[in-house]
Amino acid sequence: TPTPTPGTTYTADTPGAYVLETLFFEATALPTPGALTVVPVPGPVTGPKAPPISALSQVRRYDITFTGVGTFDLTFPYGDEGITDPATLRIARRETSGDTWTVYPTFALNTTDQTITATGVTSFSQWALATVGADVPLAVELRTFAGAPDDKGVTLSWNTATEQQNAGFSVLRAELIGGTVGAYATVAQHTTTPSLVGQGTTAQAHSYTWRDERVAVGHTYRYTLLSTDVSGATHRYTQSVEVLIPQPAAAVALPTEFALLPASPNPFNPTTSLRLDLPQASTVTAEVYTTLGQRVRVIAAAVPMVAGQQRLTMDGAGLASGVYVVRVIALGENGVTFSKAQRVLLTK
Repeated sequence: TPTPTPGTTYTADTPGAYVLETLFFEATALPTPGALTVVPVPGPVTGPKAPPISALSQVRRYDITFTGVGTFDLTFPYGDEGITDPATLRIARRETSGDTWTVYPTFALNTTDQTITATGVTSFSQWALATVGADVPLAVELRTFAGAPDDKGVTLSWNTATEQQNAGFSVLRAELIGGTVGAYATVAQHTTTPSLVGQGTTAQAHSYTWRDERVAVGHTYRYTLLSTDVSGATHRYTQSVEVLIPQPAAAVALPTEFALLPASPNPFNPTTSLRLDLPQASTVTAEVYTTLGQRVRVIAAAVPMVAGQQRLTMDGAGLASGVYVVRVIALGENGVTFSKAQRVLLTK
């Protein structure tokens, strides 16, 4: 089914699947076609809330309208909400701003895909993720997280879309030995590293980088992030990156040309990897689109990478089964631009 660009309206005219923004609609009955619109509203969700809701999303709400008559199952991804205990997750709704948020009564939780689905929806209004109990949604919306080896170690980079009372980040690292992930340890934190200090409260996007110079050649490391708000509460992210430290550049034959090798595995679930050959240091952007042009994932956002064989990983968590297009653009240090797209099939 065609997917509109963000903020536009699409006519739902037959039962089936519709993907708007990051939401997945499954129209189970559609006696009257109508215009389906999704408008995400970024920032902390506010307003009175009815028990048992303990907290509302710090990331966004969704204003949804439908002019027809139908029954839908509505799926929300929660991977960037910072939920540590998915059992506390709920879907909240209200009619208009100023009304009280209440829990939508029927839902299904999928912890593998990191999604929660409201079932049997017959009317739309304002929707948001919420929690009951002690778990609180994350105050920082993390858009991208990437890592790559360089001549001094590993450079990590990440982008935030919004931040709410963010004091800063800590970097956690574990070593992979024989395919087994070891224990995570904190290798840097905002209290001693200025580049990890947060932006407080802002609706503006922000980019962060940090280099880990305490690594060993031939070893593989996995990194993840922890944010700390101004109250001292910490929130650990689900996103992680793995980086293999190669032999010194002088001992490795560099690629002679740019190339994007086929994804493996393909079909895949939930992740697949693509090898990117870089004959020179480059700035790499890798994004995932539906076949109709809607961007649904950012694998790397203008990440500096050294010459050599680099690995790009696509995570299909929260996406529906189907064909996606991975588009990679590499801007070489001598000004040469390499661009290539590749189709992958996500099966669940």
